[in-house]
Amino acid sequence: MESWKVLEPSTMSKRGVNTLECITLRKSKAPANKSQLKFSVGDPTHDGNLVAPPSAVDALVRCVEGNKCNGYPQMTGRPDAREAVAQYWGKNFAPQQSAHCKGENVVFGCGVSDVFIVSLTSLCDEGDNILIPKPCFSFYDFACELYSVEARHYLCNHEKDWEIDFDHLRSLVDGRTKAILMNNPSNPCGSKLFTTTHCGPHSCLRGTSPPVDRG
Repeated sequence: MESWKVLEPSTMSKRGVNTLECITLRKSKAPANKSQLKFSVGDPTHDGNLVAPPSAVDALVRCVEGNKCNGYPQMTGRPDAREAVAQYWGKNFAPQQSAHCKGENVVFGCGVSDVFIVSLTSLCDEGDNILIPKPCFSFYDFACELYSVEARHYLCNHEKDWEIDFDHLRSLVDGRTKAILMNNPSNPCGSKLFTTTHCGPHSCLRGTSPPVDRG
């Protein structure tokens, strides 16, 4: 019987290393009298300390029992859900510009990693660059390596609760900068990288044109 041919990994798959996955899956032994703590696990539900609120559970049950959402939704998300997110954002985060918060500008995805890949491949060609915070969620670097996009890290000041150094951020922008990622609150630091009051006076994007992902 002819054996299966082992396929070689693609060039793209060999461009980068998912360091977070390597750390998470790495096997190590704790001393006999100690339990092991894995700081690499980023799942807040891992220990059962974070549960879905009853309102979310009830809404999901009603959705399943109603049999009105059994088909395939649009790739970008259901229009009513996208509109709900836009209204929530406008009311709570951009009341002065709520008229510009529209459902058509909201895109749903399967987790942050999926949305980041969609954004990256939609905006960037090989050799382009995006600006991401330092420190950051390591998957961002991995995804950029896969698609040959340069990840430029702008500094965050640990002495000021990890606020963005906007002067350093602006110094990294050039003609091939396609996006600026502002992960707020910060992953992995958990702090607010910026507030509306903090961001406004700096006018960090004045004279530049890249879109901003405030994930």
